[in-house]
Order: sequence, then structure tokens, then C-alpha cells
Amino acid sequence: MMRKHKYRAWDKEIEDFVYSDKQYDDAWFAFNQDSDGRLKAYALHGMEGDGIDEPQTPCMVELEEPQQYITKYKNGASMYEGDLIKEGDITAMIEWDERFVRFGYRTDTGSVGLYGFCGEKVGNIYENKDLLKNSD
Repeated sequence: MMRKHKYRAWDKEIEDFVYSDKQYDDAWFAFNQDSDGRLKAYALHGMEGDGIDEPQTPCMVELEEPQQYITKYKNGASMYEGDLIKEGDITAMIEWDERFVRFGYRTDTGSVGLYGFCGEKVGNIYENKDLLKNSD
């Protein structure tokens, strides 16, 4: 059985995440790959133009780079790229590590994988950037 991939993307219009596996009543979202194979996310937030003097056109916006679902934290919450985590004295962002082909986070001594991670989520890169600055 193949694992279904889930993604989230930050929508600056509504200042919140949208998720690839959810339906929304007030907007339409699409997650697609571009010609280079990178995942892109788009939102349709209603129509622009009054339809009288100017034609109505869709108000389409490109969202921030989608982040992949990884697993769950010990409390059951979903873990995504871009989450800010704290383990001991370390606050770091979860990211893809191309060198070791895994998700992990960086510390002063190098890259750490998530296997055996015992920390907690303290935020995400869009809403809590200040947490990373304070961890230096």
C-alpha cells in the first residue's frame, strides 16, 4: 500500500495554513508540480472586477512553498517541514537534509535526524520566526 503524501502551504491572504487533504468552503486550493518538478500551491480567493465595466477574473495567488507532512509528534499532532521544535536547550526548524536523505534539524554540531526525537513543537517558521533568533 502506497503512503499518501500530505502537504501544507502558508496563505498570506488569510494568514493561515491550508492543507492538501482538506476541503474549504471559502476558497479553492491546488497543489501541483511545475515543469522543474517542484511542488507549487495556489489559492483562488473569489473574483476580481465588477463584471460591468471590467470582466471578472479569478483572484489567484501563489502560496508559500508547500511543506510535506512527516509523521506525528508524541502528543498526536501532525509534524511538517517548517515546524519549530525544542529539545533540551535546542530550538530548531525541521527541514529536508539532502545529504542524508532524511528530515531532521541542524544544531551547532551538525544535522540530527528525527529518529528518537523526544522534543516538542513550539511553533512554525511563518508565525514564530522570533523563536529561532532567540535560540542562538
